[in-house]
Amino acid sequence: AAQPALRGNVVAKVRTFDRAAMSAILRTLEARFPRQHDRSHAMLRCMVHLASFCGLRFGEIVGLKAEHVRFDRGVIEVRNSLTSYDELKGPKTAAGVRDVPLPDHLAAHLRDWIARWQYADERGLLFRVGTPEAPTILRSTNFHQAHWRPLLRRAGLSVEGDQLHFHALRHFAASWWIMNGLPLTDTASLMGHSKVDMTLSVYAHAMTGTTARSAALQGMSQSLLIEARNAVIEHRPVAHAA
Repeated sequence: AAQPALRGNVVAKVRTFDRAAMSAILRTLEARFPRQHDRSHAMLRCMVHLASFCGLRFGEIVGLKAEHVRFDRGVIEVRNSLTSYDELKGPKTAAGVRDVPLPDHLAAHLRDWIARWQYADERGLLFRVGTPEAPTILRSTNFHQAHWRPLLRRAGLSVEGDQLHFHALRHFAASWWIMNGLPLTDTASLMGHSKVDMTLSVYAHAMTGTTARSAALQGMSQSLLIEARNAVIEHRPVAHAA
């Protein structure tokens, strides 16, 4: 059940993936689905990694511009979010403007995407669908139906009547950072939370020690990727009480 949060607020249950399920998702992502186009496979892989390793929301991912992938600095500059009406807007709060460390493996995926698959969008948006001549928005409903749910099924994580939303990857990222020692203040900053209280009330279950943010994220990324490629583990979605 939901737990009372700080200052009397009630926070809804946070549902996400455990480590074994996340490992299964990443392992499944390595191979293209039958009849899946190479471009669709590359896009799905980039988007899942942006959510699970960088904590980006779906709107922030489809609103990401190539110029904000700063390979020279090793960060993703979160500056925009794309609405369902294809409108590019800034974050709702000042805290939403943030720089998130870019793990090396994800930088490689994004370099490949930009070089081979990005459509020439007039706003410089990375992830567009349609055709090269007429790129258009990737809508959340279409993404879930055509890409996300098939991924869950192939990873053995599709439960009848209970398929976790893509947003669960963002919850995994925050919990994973905290469990691996990233300070709560850094986690709040990377998530775009305006108050640490919000992060604490939602992810208190994952609290642990401290470490440096960039080094921690790089180590976490490599550890989970190695496990995803090599381990064969029974897995199931889990619920975490806030």
